Amino acid sequence: MTDTSILIQQHGLAHAYAAGDARAAAIHHLNLSRHMAAAGAEPTAWLAQQVAGTVLLFQADSDLLPDALGNLAMVMLHYAPRRLPASRTLTALSESLGEPAGTAFQQLSAELGSNGGADSDEALHAVLGLAQTMAGVS
Repeated sequence: MTDTSILIQQHGLAHAYAAGDARAAAIHHLNLSRHMAAAGAEPTAWLAQQVAGTVLLFQADSDLLPDALGNLAMVMLHYAPRRLPASRTLTALSESLGEPAGTAFQQLSAELGSNGGADSDEALHAVLGLAQTMAGVS
């Protein structure tokens, strides 16, 4: 899974976190998810990237959120009626991302929460709940 496109997204993700740019970090997480899935990565690995990107868009109140939620809802439909293999706490999600992205994600998420956005676990639960509603699954 050392595909060049994956390495490019990981590099871009590191730069987005270094700049504190939630929108760019979210986009790199979402792109990384897509490239990892195409390369045959384990679903839990690429899904963690997809959920992380969607959470950051939610917390940043981004106009890209509806598309990200729609894509996550499509993944939920794929797994229905089974439960989506996604982390249910922000700490678990951060651990799924690995280092250094997990720590950077947790820090940026906490910062967005302290600046008026939903706190980290609230954002994760809201994202998963909204995607479930869109998918029509429980």
